[in-house]
Amino acid sequence: MVIDKTTGRGCAWSIASKTITKKLIAEGIVDKTIFIKAWKNGYDLLRVTDCGENCAYLMSQRTKELTGQPLWAPSFIAPEIWGKAVSRFQNYGKLGRNVEMYLLPEMSEYLRSIPDIELISMTREFLIKHGVVNKPIRQHAGKTYYFNESEVYSLDEQSQMFPYEGRMKFNTFQVRGKPASTEMSGSKPRHGLKSG
Repeated sequence: MVIDKTTGRGCAWSIASKTITKKLIAEGIVDKTIFIKAWKNGYDLLRVTDCGENCAYLMSQRTKELTGQPLWAPSFIAPEIWGKAVSRFQNYGKLGRNVEMYLLPEMSEYLRSIPDIELISMTREFLIKHGVVNKPIRQHAGKTYYFNESEVYSLDEQSQMFPYEGRMKFNTFQVRGKPASTEMSGSKPRHGLKSG
């Protein structure tokens, strides 16, 4: 399955990957071995390392012998889906990025089963956390659009709150330091935050 990041649902799925990552951390993935790769002279144990504030990286640890300890697996993901995804996880990568790139495509049925209202709620929470309220979202023909304190999509017709930036016709709100898949398009919202 290809997740189309240009659609509202695709954006919500990308945000859902962050929710899944938090669930994995909450269930105890940190410092657990999630995959073993055998080599001629030993094994690489793929583990998740905590970097604080819901930031976790994958790190491998080389060993000559196995301890016999079972691999960690989450309770809310089918074992065959989890096993296939973690076999492709990238060492030294962020857990969240690996979830988005390798786990989400294997979870298409789970993602399709998430009710729209839950996707809307996740998207709303994500946007508010990243500062969408009272930030210009889009500017066109001297008009600026933004979400006000009541989360209503509003028009600053004379650009009194936000100076009009000339020929700029695209959104000005962006989630900084995140993959492009989490940036918002300049179109008016269909769900979640209210239009007014």
